[in-house]
Amino acid sequence: MSKIVKLVFKPAKSHKTHNDEWNLFTKEGQVGAYPEEVADQKLADFPNNFSIYRGEEKPKAKAMPMEKGLKEDKLEEPKKVGEEPDKALKTEKTKSK
Repeated sequence: MSKIVKLVFKPAKSHKTHNDEWNLFTKEGQVGAYPEEVADQKLADFPNNFSIYRGEEKPKAKAMPMEKGLKEDKLEEPKKVGEEPDKALKTEKTKSK
């Protein structure tokens, strides 16, 4: 049994779609599975249209710059709901903005 290889289709000026007995490619970025021998032949015959599918790369999150004076172990934690004052205890005489 041969290994399965995934190929990504990229349209070129002379070859905008591709139809064979395994897949029909009509748009850029479509991925098709081929036996290893057929995939090698596709890469040799259509080098401008096919490349090996490497999987979607997850975007890497950028590290946030640390503020001056804060250390990594001294970062503020978000307030918990129970720590905030209850608005029902507010008297009528206090001014509201």
